[in-house]
Amino acid sequence: MSDNTLEVSNKNSSILLTPPFPGPELGKRFSWNQCVGSSDAGIIAQHASYYRQKYSIMVVICGEPTVAQRLAQEIPLFNQSLRVSLLPDWEILPYDQFSPH
Repeated sequence: MSDNTLEVSNKNSSILLTPPFPGPELGKRFSWNQCVGSSDAGIIAQHASYYRQKYSIMVVICGEPTVAQRLAQEIPLFNQSLRVSLLPDWEILPYDQFSPH
């Protein structure tokens, strides 16, 4: 097994996961909507671990606050060495006249 392959196994099967995404490139974004259950958190954790030596930070933007909270809780289950921070959802619109503080 090479260094960039992760083996995931259970009672019935064994799956080899290679880096799921292309490497990050300046000015480009990547989206993937074909995840089921916690597989998105596992793929994000694997991707962050694989590219950790080259890039020091990874940003994940979610469309829903509940998804962001779930990912913040699940990503460390796949790799405890990753530090996950959740930025708060203040629901402040750009044209609001008050500060969230």
